[in-house]
Amino acid sequence: MRSDLPYFKNALYTSLLDAHRHLYKVLQSHGLGDRTHLSVDVVNKEGRVEVSSVATELSNARAVVASIQNAVPPLEPGDVVVTNDPYSGSQHLQDHWIVAPVAKGTAAGGYISVHAHLADVGGRNLGNLYPGARDIWQEGVRTTPVRLFRKGELDRDVLELIKLNSRMPLVMENDLREMATTASELASQVGASDPSLLADLRSQSKGVFARPFDGAEGRTTTKRGTIHSCQGSDATVVLETRVENGALVVDLTGSSDQAEPGFFNSTIANTQSFLADVLANRLSGVFSSDVLEALDVRAAEASVLNCSFPLPVGWSPYGPRKVVTSLFQSALRELGIGEDYQVFESDWRPPVHIEGCRETECPF
Repeated sequence: MRSDLPYFKNALYTSLLDAHRHLYKVLQSHGLGDRTHLSVDVVNKEGRVEVSSVATELSNARAVVASIQNAVPPLEPGDVVVTNDPYSGSQHLQDHWIVAPVAKGTAAGGYISVHAHLADVGGRNLGNLYPGARDIWQEGVRTTPVRLFRKGELDRDVLELIKLNSRMPLVMENDLREMATTASELASQVGASDPSLLADLRSQSKGVFARPFDGAEGRTTTKRGTIHSCQGSDATVVLETRVENGALVVDLTGSSDQAEPGFFNSTIANTQSFLADVLANRLSGVFSSDVLEALDVRAAEASVLNCSFPLPVGWSPYGPRKVVTSLFQSALRELGIGEDYQVFESDWRPPVHIEGCRETECPF
């Protein structure tokens, strides 16, 4: 991220960054989990991401809020919802999302969402990474959207159900409470904030994404890459990028079918987030749904980048993300869209033994 951009001086965005930094410091799961999996978002009542602390999970934040709106009755002040379900928007089971409503009638409206990679939610392996998984239940326990707090009161049964399915229950409890407190406090802060702050962010975002692809109209480029599998054939990614009627089309329909077994499949929400992260940073735009709306992502159903329930997705934020973002960076560079930026590639590996294939390209 470039800290010299105008929106870094916006007090609303600064409050998100402060919450992000606080969680980065206090969450105990970071001893086992990946601390780069962390975001704080403002999502409006229509489900648009107004602004996020980072660009890495934009489509996931949108999908999580949509799932909550479909699964849970309208939220009241003091309610807090939790989910880690990849088929409700999370990138993988380790990533837990906490969502709290911003007070009704305020200029911001909508929700605060907070997500982080928590330590362990059962499954075959500590840390929930299992290259041989045939389905998501072998990776761990799914929590579809459910209220953790109701009108400010903790639902102890829900907390116990989540934490006692973990090998690290006290760590899970601490981190869920920290995340819920942060989301609730930020919801109050955002609800009371000056409406002009959000309007300013919207204006900056719309300005960046007004006509960003005009210079590349009609141009096409195709890139190919490979996602390593420990359980058979590697997966092929075919990424065709073109500008069509002012829209940036990313066509992934030539990529491999989804894999079983194998934990490197990706949901469409994940794939969209991978692409949005690159585009937002290359254009130096506000991290919002405007990035997602600038993309027309096409991926075949039941493919490795648009997999179907209940296939495992544990390694999706690593192997698949690295391949997709690298190919997309190269494509945008060739098309002359945006500027190169320093890409942070997480080299995170779980501090536990993972039974990989031990081939040269295997990360385990």
